[in-house]
Amino acid sequence: MRIGELSRQARINVQTIRFYERIRLLPRPARTPSGYRCYSDADLERLQFIRESQQLGFTLNEIKDLSHFHEAMMRLPLREGTPSAELQAIIRIAQDRVAQVEDKIAMLAAIRRQLLSALKRLQSACPTCPASRPRARRSWN
Repeated sequence: MRIGELSRQARINVQTIRFYERIRLLPRPARTPSGYRCYSDADLERLQFIRESQQLGFTLNEIKDLSHFHEAMMRLPLREGTPSAELQAIIRIAQDRVAQVEDKIAMLAAIRRQLLSALKRLQSACPTCPASRPRARRSWN
């Protein structure tokens, strides 16, 4: 497929795809005799992996490492016992990310408590103002 089709399917801007090629996050594609880029389903899967990893908070450098390690892992059989150096590196990156996520959750919970406390004080001080009316609650499942 050409870059426009890849962009539509992956929901990623064409310029972003070219950027990923320049920084070698995405391998350089084959080209037609007329110079058009030709992408495969594997390229689409990689772009989806990149996008999902970014949504989880991984940096492009971390995604590059994860991609590299994932490819290495796919070539190596997983065995019981001592994990390979590649697998250990992936585990470390994931553990670091989990710790960062837990820190953010704790900070957000503290901010939520402070906002709810402030809102309660405002509502009790001004029982007829619009801010004191109960609002529909959002579900954050």
